[in-house]
Amino acid sequence: WENESTFLWFNSHRLIVVVISLILMVADSYYIVCALFSIAGLIGQWLLYRTFSGLCPPLALLILFFPSINLWTGGILKESIAIIPEAFLLSALTEFAIARSKITIKWLLTISICIFLLLILRPFAAISMIVFLISFFLTWKKNSKKFVGLMLCGYVVVGMGISFLFFDNIREAREVFVRHSIIERSGSLYSTRIFNSYDEFLMFIPVAIFNGIFRPCELTLDNPVRLFSTIENLGFLLLITVLVLKGVYRKVLSINALIFPCVMALLCYACIIGILISVEGALARFKLFFWILAIYLVCIIEYGNKSKLA
Repeated sequence: WENESTFLWFNSHRLIVVVISLILMVADSYYIVCALFSIAGLIGQWLLYRTFSGLCPPLALLILFFPSINLWTGGILKESIAIIPEAFLLSALTEFAIARSKITIKWLLTISICIFLLLILRPFAAISMIVFLISFFLTWKKNSKKFVGLMLCGYVVVGMGISFLFFDNIREAREVFVRHSIIERSGSLYSTRIFNSYDEFLMFIPVAIFNGIFRPCELTLDNPVRLFSTIENLGFLLLITVLVLKGVYRKVLSINALIFPCVMALLCYACIIGILISVEGALARFKLFFWILAIYLVCIIEYGNKSKLA
């Protein structure tokens, strides 16, 4: 913390520092702080497991034993807290889609509070879940592939428009991250590319999506974080291959209550972290919410194979 660079946030503005300070006002013990954050992460994992087990119990066990999820929710990090609103959000959406229940004030409050908390804790995760919600409600009553195609085109146009309007902010954010990475963690850098023009930015988007989905990818015993992330990425690639060979992609491309919105949220999240994050260690940590959605997607697909959801 003492080595914080001047061009990043001050420590006093960090949410986790504020939370730790509030805890220390009650109990002046580092071990109590660690225990509370670990308990928060465990509660989030259990809430996710309860939701996912209703879709596919065997695959839901991944939430409890997935290396990245256990690692990044077990420390004094925002992920330990942010996983709880993420769990409530996915639970509310799943219950609404499967039970076909009506929209109530309680349901709207749950969604709103969860999105608000995610915006404070992990804005990238909040943006991807907003995309999830928009996709979900737009495809809820529509059943044509033509409409899905129009939605995809709409997302591309809107994304290009937003990125064009905020291109300077995006470029500045990446420059700050790369510059800080060169100063502090040059050994784990995988990309130092800076966008000098909007055309270069557009050309980088496919690479960013690839980075967000499949990096880190380095089989090394020197760094457990990168090793576990590499194994997870290779496993995810194998899973995609199996699903394609089984023909499940037809379900993904068809209208589905939850599959299509989840795919859009995954792509959105992968694109954001692929664009802004240039350090493998940080990318592995930010991918926590990507893995949650990825496991959720597989559970939905398996549930759809056994029901009328798909």
